[in-house]
Amino acid sequence: MKAIKTIIASVLATALIFALCGCGQNAADSQAIPEEYVGTYTLFGIKTAQYGDDVVSTEGAADESTVTLNDDGTGSFDNSAYSNPFTFVVSGSTVTITDSNSETMTAVMNHGVLELKLADGEFGYYAKPGADTSSYDIKSQAELSAQAATE
Repeated sequence: MKAIKTIIASVLATALIFALCGCGQNAADSQAIPEEYVGTYTLFGIKTAQYGDDVVSTEGAADESTVTLNDDGTGSFDNSAYSNPFTFVVSGSTVTITDSNSETMTAVMNHGVLELKLADGEFGYYAKPGADTSSYDIKSQAELSAQAATE
């Protein structure tokens, strides 16, 4: 009888060890971040309700804003005033970002440009160095002011 109890205890202990090992997650189990998503993206334009469908250039802005996506699913929003770390997941071309305050934002990757939804109808456009941004109709503040004056 004692031998049976020892065997049952050993079997249960072995099962518990395998169950606990199954709960752990290693790098192979986690979602792989596509290599083309990894890197630092610099803000080149914004779209707000104030300007309709026009994308306003941020060229010449006093502060450069960047988004960094790392291959381990972490990243950060950075400029000279702050750095806000976040985690992210990629599903198709959608990047879902959860910042350190547990707020969630979505972005779409469009040919090397990260289109980050900031609020209803407001977007920040971030690109890696060398990304083709020619499909975006980017206007300067001066061009938008001149356009508004003629309307």
